[in-house]
Amino acid sequence: MGEKVGSHAVGPEQKRQTQLREDKQDYERADPFAVSAEAKHEVEVSQKQGEKTGSTAKSPMSMLAGWKPALPIAPRA
Repeated sequence: MGEKVGSHAVGPEQKRQTQLREDKQDYERADPFAVSAEAKHEVEVSQKQGEKTGSTAKSPMSMLAGWKPALPIAPRA
């Protein structure tokens, strides 16, 4: 017995194109600042470890306050 093929039959290429279009629309609607649950968990674990050890992390800019070069830089003539 042969299969009936209706006018609404969708071939594999059409399915692929439809999926690609849907994926693109999902990507465009996605929040560009969304963070994965795994990344959030890593941050939380890291913060809790800092609390336990009493670590006081400094921002990179605050570490540069009062910075001076190790060697004096001679002015150009």
